[in-house]
Amino acid sequence: MPYRRQPQPVHRAATPSRHPHQPQPQQHQNLDVPFQQSLQYLPREIQMQQRLLAEMAQAEFLHSLQGSPVPEGKNEQEMHDLLRAQAMQKIMEAERMEEKRKRKLEKIRYMSRYNDLMTQSDKDFITRIQVSQLVTQDPYSEDFYAQVYGAVARSRMGLEAPQALLRFGSGGGVGLGLNQIKGGRRPSAMQRMEAQVERIVNNARLREKEKTSLNSLQGALGKTAGRSYKAAPRQLLQVDASGTSPIVSPAHAHISKADGTEGEGAAKEAARIAKEALSGHEGQELIKKDPLTHKEALMILERLFDLHIEADQLKNDQPPPEEFEAFQAWEVHYTDAVDRLWDGLRVMVPLETSNPHPFISLLMPIKGKKFLPRVIRLLDTSRNLTIVTLMVACFSQLDVVRDSRILDLLEDTPERKEALTQSDAFVHATIMQYVLLVTAKCSLRIVSGLLGLFLERNNVEVLVQTPAGMNMLTIFLSRVETLKQENSVSDEERPTLDELTQWQLVFDHMFQLLSPHLLYLFPSVRQALTSNIPIANIPDSDHIDRPTWQFLAALGLHSSVEQQQVLVTSLRERVLDNVASIANGWVVDEDQSRLRLSNVNLFLHSLGLDSSQIAL
Repeated sequence: MPYRRQPQPVHRAATPSRHPHQPQPQQHQNLDVPFQQSLQYLPREIQMQQRLLAEMAQAEFLHSLQGSPVPEGKNEQEMHDLLRAQAMQKIMEAERMEEKRKRKLEKIRYMSRYNDLMTQSDKDFITRIQVSQLVTQDPYSEDFYAQVYGAVARSRMGLEAPQALLRFGSGGGVGLGLNQIKGGRRPSAMQRMEAQVERIVNNARLREKEKTSLNSLQGALGKTAGRSYKAAPRQLLQVDASGTSPIVSPAHAHISKADGTEGEGAAKEAARIAKEALSGHEGQELIKKDPLTHKEALMILERLFDLHIEADQLKNDQPPPEEFEAFQAWEVHYTDAVDRLWDGLRVMVPLETSNPHPFISLLMPIKGKKFLPRVIRLLDTSRNLTIVTLMVACFSQLDVVRDSRILDLLEDTPERKEALTQSDAFVHATIMQYVLLVTAKCSLRIVSGLLGLFLERNNVEVLVQTPAGMNMLTIFLSRVETLKQENSVSDEERPTLDELTQWQLVFDHMFQLLSPHLLYLFPSVRQALTSNIPIANIPDSDHIDRPTWQFLAALGLHSSVEQQQVLVTSLRERVLDNVASIANGWVVDEDQSRLRLSNVNLFLHSLGLDSSQIAL
């Protein structure tokens, strides 16, 4: 057993009394010296434990030195254990506090691990890029994530991915490649961007002033900036008192009567080109049949879904071409499945077999509308183009066209709900998406042929007043605008001069047919006439008129100066009413006001104008 020194009793009379503020004996002062010398070399936790142990030893020594009486019921050993337990409790509490402090420091270190990785010049560069996205006309051209997302979306829809996702160094946008200013204080990125944007705005205003092709449009909507108050708007229409339809002045060469005849001939020629896709109809014996009933169409669609599942599964199980025999056997089975699917669609049935055509009858149910986009990846380009051509030729037979007049009624009837459901499914979800994907691969010659066939076999003045017909024409106009942009098409798709001339003649013919009916393209106008109430009381008029403004904007992009004048004159009152309602505060809802102004500017920007130029 280790030797334990017992404290010697000391007589109280021999112990001098100390003042409360008198320093402690020298033995107590020298007790902490060894610990103090080693604390600076120990970690923080060990230092704290040593300090607490020193305090415990100091308290024990003083207790033994002063001969303090032991509490009643406790011996000296229990007193030592009590002091040791108190010291250990303090050590554990100190360790918990230290652990808490360590967790806090670790969290701060983890949150700040990326601090100061970017310098101020890096931050300025990012700021320039962000601001440039706000002022450029193509904000997604150098957005990596937008480009990748677009490529993935195109691949899912069956479109070919572009050869390069990003085109760096094009010089587009604002704030990219700015020269550094030498000498003086370095300006911030925002200051440089503000100066550059200001220069761009000023240059744009100068270019607008230098343009001579739009001078004839200035003042056509009323008083514009920089125009004399005494000048009257230019008269573009001559109205005959004996009739109600306006006659376009002969000064406009592009839409004169002679050109209308020439455009009609060009439309027929373009329609003949489009009919080449339906050449399989020729030589077949025409047998008149009754149209398919709703039940028959549903039964055919059920079989078509089964064929599609079979063909799609075979496409996914395609063996590698290196396995020659297996690949040949697979190709035979896959071709047979696709051919049976193609025959089941009844696309090659002669046009005059029934009214509606059997293929059109399959598009009547919602299930048929949803089925068509599924076959785009199974059929080749020629067969997909044949489907679109047949749809264009029989467009007036569609239920969304036949029942579209119900949409102009304001009564909330079951028939109107059904017509609205069918129209939304056709325009926003299924068929128009299919047409958009097919026409995205068509040349200008094919698009001109499709439009010519549309004008020849349908009453375009009526069809354009339906959501389906307006969206079909908007898709054609958008595709042509894309083909005219040299940077967006390949050399093979770039249109020739003859194709451009053919397209212009077909477009002029279409514009001549639509020009007397431009105002009636707005659903709110038709609903106001049908219900005999003011246009301002039509519910949600700005939202339902949005597709019409988009179509008119596409129409304005392709129009000549004379045709733009006809557009402005025909829609002048409509534009002025919308702008005046916003300027005078008649529209209380802020979102509705913003949407109405956006609709007007969408049309005016295609003509090189803006609503801010209109002085009421």
